Amino acid sequence: MIEKETLILGAGLSGISASYHLGGRDHLVIEKDDHPGGLCTSEHKNGFTFDQTGHWLHLSKDPTKQLFRELFPDDAVSIERKTHIFSHGVYTLYPFQSNTYGLPPQVVKECIIGFVKALYTADKSKAKENFYEWCMAYLGEGISKHFMIP
Repeated sequence: MIEKETLILGAGLSGISASYHLGGRDHLVIEKDDHPGGLCTSEHKNGFTFDQTGHWLHLSKDPTKQLFRELFPDDAVSIERKTHIFSHGVYTLYPFQSNTYGLPPQVVKECIIGFVKALYTADKSKAKENFYEWCMAYLGEGISKHFMIP
């Protein structure tokens, strides 16, 4: 039997980070898959690549960015986001829920009122039922109607 001071379950980003920050302390990382990465991995089938989830790290602090570059010098690609959403005849910046400028005033009003209602009065327990219920519970009727559901 192996005895360790600390056991880390999973070699996803959190497990790898925990291991790194433990430094030389006695620990063991156990991963159920044959490779690290957790949800930041891709599956290759029949000539296609499927991401388990977005392989995006939104790093805002310079020390964290530097650490990532040191640990993964060949794996980091910086991408400037130039994403727009075409809705109601206008292009708005992504994410929609933060960039309603230019949309028809009635749409903006529905989005803001729906979000505030969801924030204060929505039944969050329904959010687990399906995507529609999650959108309604956390983003509200307006954003759901004008962006998330279509």
